[in-house]
Amino acid sequence: MYVDVNNNGLCDPQEMGLPNVPITISGPVTRVTYTRDDGSYGFEDLPAGDYTIVETQPLLFQDGRDTPGTPHTGSCDDDRFENLALMPDMALMDYNFGEFGLKSQFISKQLLLASTPPSRVFLGQLQVATGDSLLLLAVPADGTLRAATTSEGEPPAVQLYDEHWRPLALAAPGGTLRTPVTAGQHLLMYVHAGSAATVDVTLDAGPPPSPAYVHTNRARIHDVNDDGVVSPRDVLLVINTLNATGSRQLPKINLGTYYLDVNADTYLSPRDALLIINTLNQIADLGEGEQTAAVRDRALWEFLAETEEAAADALDALLDSP
Repeated sequence: MYVDVNNNGLCDPQEMGLPNVPITISGPVTRVTYTRDDGSYGFEDLPAGDYTIVETQPLLFQDGRDTPGTPHTGSCDDDRFENLALMPDMALMDYNFGEFGLKSQFISKQLLLASTPPSRVFLGQLQVATGDSLLLLAVPADGTLRAATTSEGEPPAVQLYDEHWRPLALAAPGGTLRTPVTAGQHLLMYVHAGSAATVDVTLDAGPPPSPAYVHTNRARIHDVNDDGVVSPRDVLLVINTLNATGSRQLPKINLGTYYLDVNADTYLSPRDALLIINTLNQIADLGEGEQTAAVRDRALWEFLAETEEAAADALDALLDSP
């Protein structure tokens, strides 16, 4: 994915690649990857079959020309390549997504600077009007920036870019945006809202989490959706994602809404779901008076530490069963 300044459908040497953009492939399997620093992307070990590849549009940019690669197969539509016939031992190359520069309303636009206090920073409840809004955020400390939206209408889309207009995180409409940030950064936050909306922006100050933990809820490791409660819904979120994408290595940054890596091994697998199931069974065995939040959280950590080996054995048995 790149900025096709001259709109010729070719990635010329001087044209900038766009990183951190979600790319989804669907067909016999469904997977999501993110463009690399140079804008390139790839999927490996795919079974043969017909596939569709879709980009998440960086909304600061005008949509440009998408160019099929080699060998030529399928068709090209807006932000997607469809009916790509992948044969055994075949590699499809250079199926590129182009963006034709910044949208005109953002060129020479005065940006709003949101200054922030130190420590666990509350950047504020930013009120945005219907349409496109662009805010400039100054980052006071290292940490993890979060942005969540509320609206009575259609869920807004929130996207974060660095000061050079390169994507950092593109959240799904209504999803929570999370990304590591460093002190002194100036970030551009784009919001597209179908009706008036509120964006809650906070900064968890401190060193950004290591890649082993960006997909793990370190406060409540089994609380996948970070709603303060460990429930069957957390299991369902992991299972639904596994059904959609299969087991896979997770990317180094978490651009999604959920903490799917329960055992913090940087890999999404059925083991993550099984650990939550076993933990829910453990909680159910506690007396009613014992199921306070503090006791429950302590029990979760103790349970994981004491039964890691047992959970692995149970998972192996589960996967080996007909």
